[in-house]
Order: sequence, then C-alpha cells, then structure tokens
Amino acid sequence: MLTIQQIKADPERVIKRLAVKGFDASEIIPRVIELDDSRRALQLQSDNKAAELNRARTDFVNNPNSVIKDELDAAIAAARAGCNNIVLMERYGYSGGDVTGGYVIMVPNLSWYDKSFVRGLQEEWFTRLAPIPGAGRGPALKDTGSPSTTA
Repeated sequence: MLTIQQIKADPERVIKRLAVKGFDASEIIPRVIELDDSRRALQLQSDNKAAELNRARTDFVNNPNSVIKDELDAAIAAARAGCNNIVLMERYGYSGGDVTGGYVIMVPNLSWYDKSFVRGLQEEWFTRLAPIPGAGRGPALKDTGSPSTTA
C-alpha cells in the first residue's frame, strides 16, 4: 500500500516505481501532493475556527452579564444578527434541555418582588404568548412582585 507519507517523502522514487508497473504517475503524484497540502491547510483553518468558537463560547457563558445562555437562543440571536448558515446539533435529539427532557410542563415567570429574572428571548416568548388565550398562565410581567410589605 502506498501512503501519502511515502509519496511526499520521495515523489520521484514513487513515480519511477509506478512506471515499472506500467503506470505513468508523473502528473498524478504532484497533484496528490498539492491536494494533500490543500487538505491540511483547510483542516488547520477548521481547527483554528473551532478553537476560536470554543473560546468565544466559554467567554460568553462565563460572562455574568450575558443574556444568552442557551444554544437555541444563541442561534436565534445569530440569525437576527445576519448569520445565514446556522446549524443546531442536539446531543439528545431535542432542544430545550431540562425543560424538554425533564418533561417540565411549566416555566415560571421568575421574579423576586418587582425584579424579573426573565430576560432575552425567554422574556420575548412570554410577551408573545400573553395575548394568546390559554398559552400561558400566571401574572403578567408588569404585575410581578407585591407593592405590599404584608403580602
């Protein structure tokens, strides 16, 4: 078997040995080397982009001020920002994390007194579901908390 390492180590020898077998490889071997170099360059570029994305994701997730903490939110935000090619890959075959996988049937309007902890796309979901009869239950975002100190 002829490996790419053997071809690159001594292409002239490979061409001569193939000629003994009646095969003219004088044009093919340089092209094989060229394609391998191109493949290696693309692989390096791909690896560098993957590392860059991993660093950005880590920085973003570890930033306490970031609004988007979930891949689906990130994909929607990316699409709204103009990205055309977005791929969502889910480990378990569904999106939603614990809410979907844990069969959670209620997502609460998380609040503490007059402070709402629902922001970003989740806030948009609650806002868009509010006018649909039966789509959501609970107080509206403006009604969360209690003005009374005895409640």
